[in-house]
Amino acid sequence: MANQQYEDGLKLLSGTKTAKELAEMGNPFGRRAGTNGQIGRQRRILGSRSMLSVLPINVRTDRLRQGLRLNQRNQGSQQVFVMSISRALVPYAKFILNPSGTVKMVTRPFWAVLEKSFKRRNFELLIKTREAQMNAT
Repeated sequence: MANQQYEDGLKLLSGTKTAKELAEMGNPFGRRAGTNGQIGRQRRILGSRSMLSVLPINVRTDRLRQGLRLNQRNQGSQQVFVMSISRALVPYAKFILNPSGTVKMVTRPFWAVLEKSFKRRNFELLIKTREAQMNAT
């Protein structure tokens, strides 16, 4: 299950829009100032009413994907897998993946989507285990 989560993380970091395409769209992941001076939400794509999805995150240098790590740790008698982004390799990841966004960038719910998919898979595994136990008795 940990490898599936890692693959999901890689997919969420594998967007196909180039920097030129994003610039032509008017930086759709930047925030704009609201009418009352407050920081606004996501910018709209020029010439379109719909907004560009914030996931997957587009690849520029591929360092963000390369920095994705799946580490195994022991907690007592249990093995735990922890996914993280290498701070040494990708120091700017804290801005891109900030759960609430930044002053200039919209929220990119990378970690929230990964957590949701983990909970879904974990629940499915629990149901399969219970069904197997019920069938065994």
